[in-house]
Amino acid sequence: MARPTIVKTEYVKKLETAFNNGANVSEACSYAGISRQVFYNHLKGSAEFFDKMQTAVYSPKLKALKIIMQSINKGDVSTAKWLLEKRYGFIQEDLGKELSEGIVERYTTIDAIKEALNYVKGMHNKGEKSDEQIKV
Repeated sequence: MARPTIVKTEYVKKLETAFNNGANVSEACSYAGISRQVFYNHLKGSAEFFDKMQTAVYSPKLKALKIIMQSINKGDVSTAKWLLEKRYGFIQEDLGKELSEGIVERYTTIDAIKEALNYVKGMHNKGEKSDEQIKV
């Protein structure tokens, strides 16, 4: 027996219920008892159906974002960091790594300068002269 075409409101309601609960297209179609092809055909053919399905698909995402934003508004720093990383691609470890590499590079340069100065001071204290240029 072939699956029914998507004309009945009971199928639309089942699809909305499934999408509102976070189902993907395959899961929603299985729950509603229709094929994915029928779903996509109707999606292309009906602006009203498209709008209903889009609203249902975005519903759980918007609920989750609302909860996340409520947590951030209460001052939850870890949730704020998580959102920055997941939604906006900001990774604190990368920034920390860049900063620490810059600091290490800076201190390595400072250590080299100190070493060169100590070498020159040592030569000066011994009364030696050098035509060598110190490369820093």
